[in-house]
Amino acid sequence: MGALGLPVFSNFTGGIGALLGPTGGYLAGFLLSALMMWIMENLFGRKRWVFIVSMILGLLVCYVFGTAWFFFVYTLASKAITFKKILGLCVLPFIIPDLLKISLALILSKRFSHIIR
Repeated sequence: MGALGLPVFSNFTGGIGALLGPTGGYLAGFLLSALMMWIMENLFGRKRWVFIVSMILGLLVCYVFGTAWFFFVYTLASKAITFKKILGLCVLPFIIPDLLKISLALILSKRFSHIIR
């Protein structure tokens, strides 16, 4: 929907430009995170520790892919940027909120596990 132009991304943006822009890698990274979680669940089962580890690894995958894409697109526009600056812009401000979201997902998944199955 977002690729077709519906404003479903941050700041109510949409279109192929949002996917190919500097932060588009985080959108693709989000899909890779879901794939990581699915693979781990299929390999190790639906255990609580698997859920926790897969969410943390999924977050790392999203950060790595998104940050690499950000670096690629940003430098492609002939702008020099340091890795430290990218981490300060794209990763560090989001670590605590993302860990809080993971915690909330753990709490809610346990609370509603009977409905989710």
